[in-house]
Amino acid sequence: MDQRLLEAAIMGDVVALDDLLKEDPHVLRRVSLSSRAETPLHVASLAGHVGFVRKIMELLVSSFAQELSKDGFAPIHLATAPGHLEVVRELLNKGDSDLCLLKDKAGRTPLHHAATKGRIHIIEELLLKCPHQKAMEQVTPNGETVLHLAVKNSQFEAFKVLFEASEKLEDHEERVNAKDEEGKTVLEIANATNQVQVSISLICCSSFC
Repeated sequence: MDQRLLEAAIMGDVVALDDLLKEDPHVLRRVSLSSRAETPLHVASLAGHVGFVRKIMELLVSSFAQELSKDGFAPIHLATAPGHLEVVRELLNKGDSDLCLLKDKAGRTPLHHAATKGRIHIIEELLLKCPHQKAMEQVTPNGETVLHLAVKNSQFEAFKVLFEASEKLEDHEERVNAKDEEGKTVLEIANATNQVQVSISLICCSSFC
């Protein structure tokens, strides 16, 4: 990647990007053809520069939004983990709807990352923009549902949002009773880690009643 382009992405400098494009209209195209996986969209998404992300998405939606970095993450994964809501929103608004279900190298979707980190506002945004059924039914290679991930990472508020979303779906009971690769349900994990609020929610508000 052009050093000036990299620096512009790191700083979120849209003016510098415009200047580069005037000087070389194909500077972004060359990035998309290079062997290096990182793009300016990856860099700006991780840094939370929504204006820069918006500009890139207007220019090159299809070529950058779906690409995985050398570490195996798409821009939406990189924006989700640190909680850059406006960047996630921009990517979802301007990108392909399949971004909601895009898996990283480890087989995790943006909703998996949001559940793990407890990014409630991003969870709500993803559920708003993505088909609930498809987003909620995705499991990790370890057989973990989004409920598993929230509980394993002690993210009770995220668990509540996801549990309420799950209740509206036909396969709610199946999801609540699902076992990860170690054969553990969400309730078993909650009990083992003394997450009383989660246990009470599951017992009182689900099929365990």
